[in-house]
Amino acid sequence: MSNAQPQWRVDGVAKVTGTAQFGADFPLERLAFGVSILSTVAKGRIRSMDVRDAKRVRGVLEIITPSNALALPNKGVHPELKDAPQIAMLQDELVDYNGKAIGLAVADSLEAAQYAASLVKVEYEVQPHLCDFESQADLAVAPKNGGDAAKYDRGKVAEQFESAEVHLQETYSTPVQHHNPMEPHATIAHWQGDRLTLYEPSQWIVFVRTCISVWFGVSEANIRVLGPYVGGGFGGKGALWSHSPLAVMAAKMLNRPVKIALDRRQMYTVTASRPRTRQKIQIAARKSGDLMAIQNDVVLHASPQIELIEDSGTVSHYLYKTEANSTSHRVAVLDTSPTWVMRAPGEATGSFALESAMDELAYKLNIDPIDLRLRNYAETDVTNGKPYSQKLLRDCYAQAAERFGWSRRTPTPSSMRDENLLLGWGMATATYPAYRAASSAMVRILSDGSVFVGSATHEIGTGTYTVLAQIASAALGIPIDHIQVKTGDTDLPPAIYSGGSLTVATVGSAVHAAAGQVRQTVIEMAINDPASPLYHAAPGQITMAEGELLIADKNARDSYSAILRRNGRKSVEVTTESKPGKDIDPYSTHSFGAAFAEVAVDPEMFTVRVRRFVGVYDVGRLISQKTGINQLAGGAVWGISMALFEEAMMDPRYGRSVNMDLAEYHLPTNADIGEMDISVLDVPDFKFNPLGARGVGEMGITGACAAVANAVFHATGIRVRDLPITIDKLAGRMKA
Repeated sequence: MSNAQPQWRVDGVAKVTGTAQFGADFPLERLAFGVSILSTVAKGRIRSMDVRDAKRVRGVLEIITPSNALALPNKGVHPELKDAPQIAMLQDELVDYNGKAIGLAVADSLEAAQYAASLVKVEYEVQPHLCDFESQADLAVAPKNGGDAAKYDRGKVAEQFESAEVHLQETYSTPVQHHNPMEPHATIAHWQGDRLTLYEPSQWIVFVRTCISVWFGVSEANIRVLGPYVGGGFGGKGALWSHSPLAVMAAKMLNRPVKIALDRRQMYTVTASRPRTRQKIQIAARKSGDLMAIQNDVVLHASPQIELIEDSGTVSHYLYKTEANSTSHRVAVLDTSPTWVMRAPGEATGSFALESAMDELAYKLNIDPIDLRLRNYAETDVTNGKPYSQKLLRDCYAQAAERFGWSRRTPTPSSMRDENLLLGWGMATATYPAYRAASSAMVRILSDGSVFVGSATHEIGTGTYTVLAQIASAALGIPIDHIQVKTGDTDLPPAIYSGGSLTVATVGSAVHAAAGQVRQTVIEMAINDPASPLYHAAPGQITMAEGELLIADKNARDSYSAILRRNGRKSVEVTTESKPGKDIDPYSTHSFGAAFAEVAVDPEMFTVRVRRFVGVYDVGRLISQKTGINQLAGGAVWGISMALFEEAMMDPRYGRSVNMDLAEYHLPTNADIGEMDISVLDVPDFKFNPLGARGVGEMGITGACAAVANAVFHATGIRVRDLPITIDKLAGRMKA
């Protein structure tokens, strides 16, 4: 599979012309609009809800509250969904955070529903709440469902610290961050008798179907979930939030389709966020730079709805060779909206802390940061002794350093300038596990030579349509413009969650296998067909190109369409499931990379600008060059955003988020991002899967944040360990 001719997105025209239908775009007759009524206190119970004024608004169809909501089996709480957040479905009067959905106004227009929602008067029985992380962090407790992340120990950490020549101990913190996909969450629910169609921009439509089935007591066979285009997710659309079941409920009660589309402000409370973390890292080392032990004790906040562990300490387990290692995770439960997975959960926050600490140790030992990492390079996975299926991190360091010009760096902080600006160069290691899971796909070739590829996976903006078409094209030898890909429909073969960089490695493998079986079926037809130029040919001699099967040295060729027609076949269709087998068990599977950043700091204005970023990654084979590089670059931009911009703020007195829009929740713009130089080694990892491809969606964000933070220290001599690095954290500490 060659990347010599990069493929434009096959869905690009549909997106730029507006014909691609996202979650809120489906026009249905008699469509009603729902707007959530949100709590204004952080904790308590609803004493009463006065809906009289709201019901008088012209066009209002219903005001749904806990007093008249559809009663759900077991009030919507089920053991089989224990890993899903316990979201608001109006089954009780409990308020456990400010901004929770406590009711729904439904009307025949969006404006009427919005106005009606604003008129509902709520009286609360207010209870004391806890929303201040700093006051609760020292009281954090071990998680109830933390599993392996709760506590990890390898070797004798205490003994290593006692005998170490060099000690480093620092605390690093990251704030609450929000997913903020370009497309806000939305749901359209449409009942037709006992059958439900749900239009849902989701990262896991199969799980959506399961949740709705369980919550409403409806057979999965009677539920169809559609989400052909998803405008970004980053983990936030991997679960269901209150608007989805409320749309289903309202549509059932009113016997007409109902749409609930969240506005940007509602995204900050009705959905979820990455939790705040505080990481205390301790490193024991010899003066030579050899690491002896790493300990990372993590405190993070959780919500009453779900105890999710952002396992920031996990990256400390395996990234470097040590004789001992220890991590722990404790949670401080706060009365806030749910916390949930966000791009590279654990690795994004954990790599910031660990890679900042490694940079500090390099300065303390007067060792080049790259040399320190190479000295402690882990040839095998130190957590289990397994070899890696492939690890080319040394090559990533070397190529990235060369492209960046690292050899020209002067190591002393504040020693590099561009006129009046301070320049800083920093680097860090990027890493993310390579996952596979069970997923299915169907490939059908028609007698006109066209191909249909279907799977209940998702196009979340990452290029799924394109990469699956490329995989099928390569396996069949059929031009990509003859291939149609369909995703986002639970009537298609089931697929896993589109997160954790799973899609290409998992669904792509299923498409590869199904297309291969289709090809072999057609080859068998040809070699057993006396009318075929390939009659009695050895299957191993036959190759594919431009919609034909051929034997090049004999100038014998036959098209797929001709073979099917002669055999009286309208199509050949194969559905396969791909899942990891025992052949991968002997190996540890991870992707690695190197991130380098240059910043310019104004010593008078204390502003930081990222002027250059270089990233080189080992992700196995990169099947889709344009979309893959785009994913890695987008992740790196998010890492820069993590370092310098993003921070969700809360007024702990009221438990109320205070920067709930894109004007005050700061994100980088084009002017904030300098030159991006992203590349991959592009060496297939066939031990991981038949494609040799690992996922790329998460990788880019890891390491990028730390590289920027380390560059800021190199420029200023100021180590900021509490993200984001803002003007106030540099002012007063810098020397002009």
